[in-house]
Amino acid sequence: MKSEKDAIKESDCFEELFDKYSPVIFRMRTRYYIRDFESDDWLQEGRLALLKAIKTYKKDQGTTFGLYYKTVLENHICSLLRKQEAKKRKALHQSISIENSGLELFTDYLFYNEYIEEQVSICDQFDHNRIQLSDLERQTLHYYIQGYNLDEISSMVDQEERKVSNALNRVKNKIKTEITF
Repeated sequence: MKSEKDAIKESDCFEELFDKYSPVIFRMRTRYYIRDFESDDWLQEGRLALLKAIKTYKKDQGTTFGLYYKTVLENHICSLLRKQEAKKRKALHQSISIENSGLELFTDYLFYNEYIEEQVSICDQFDHNRIQLSDLERQTLHYYIQGYNLDEISSMVDQEERKVSNALNRVKNKIKTEITF
């Protein structure tokens, strides 16, 4: 069993090694996008990958530890991306079309409608065609509700991301403008 002194020394060595290889995490962060990941999340995943690399690295593999760590981290990030995509696909299978089911279901996904009165009002506005949406706005809202990000939506509707972002903002503003209490 390790003494407290050994554990502290081991922890210090780990942090020193982590500091040395943390630029690998920052480069990886520029290459991959993981939804809802903040800087602390990337650092935590980098620490997990470093721990795995330390435990599995063998000097006789013919590669440096830095390169090995980069590979382990990249594989770890790819696994996270696969899980994210699997969740998105699962959500797509469970999704319901706005056009086919009415817009009453989409209110669960908007961030600013915290009260039931707002939800009812939003549904009423759409049901009575008081909120008019362009084709781009309707498509953008449809895919946004399904959980796609702006980059993905722009690819699906064949528009620049800036135009898609503006369309989504217009939809939200139209909804906010029409809700009166």
